[in-house]
Amino acid sequence: MKAFQQGKEAYRSGNSNQSNPYPSMSQEGRAWAMGWLVAKEPGNWDDIARLYDDQPG
Repeated sequence: MKAFQQGKEAYRSGNSNQSNPYPSMSQEGRAWAMGWLVAKEPGNWDDIARLYDDQPG
């Protein structure tokens, strides 16, 4: 999912999770936030990462 990847990139580039460009309750917003968390704490979120990485879009 594109938003998930964008969230991971945002964390890696030093953006806070407040810079989420999507509405917080939208599917993209949640995916972005999960991407940010997965990048922050890679080992703790592997199941969620797989869930979002497997989704097209």
